[in-house]
Amino acid sequence: MGLYNGVRLRWAKLYRLEGDIVTAKSTIDALLSDIGFPASNKGAGLNKVLVEASEIYFALGDYEQAEALADALIDLLSEQAMSDIPGNLRLGKAGLLRAAIRLEGGDASLAKQYLQAALPHLSYALDPEHALLQEAMELERSIEDTIAR
Repeated sequence: MGLYNGVRLRWAKLYRLEGDIVTAKSTIDALLSDIGFPASNKGAGLNKVLVEASEIYFALGDYEQAEALADALIDLLSEQAMSDIPGNLRLGKAGLLRAAIRLEGGDASLAKQYLQAALPHLSYALDPEHALLQEAMELERSIEDTIAR
């Protein structure tokens, strides 16, 4: 990805974590454009950028774009033959994002399917106490509660 783009990615994440979603969006959009996405799906480090971009759009409430970016990540990982690797953290994160997006959109059944596909990757790659795995478990409870209603 290169040092400059790596720094830009970290700035976008920092803006998102600090709640400055508008600046995070403009930073990630510029980065995606500069690395040629979506015309080119070959940029080094694109998978990291797609994870962050999906999270930023999710935080903005633009669930359609967040899901499109998560789907692009899953497609990219499949093309790189990384979707079959157990414990692929980016694939787990993409699935977790898709599940959260679907739950927000009111489709708890599809959210459950996406989460069930993501959990083996997250469980394999992360310690049971890791915040991301805890987030997945909380999302699973929310999905189950929604389905039960």
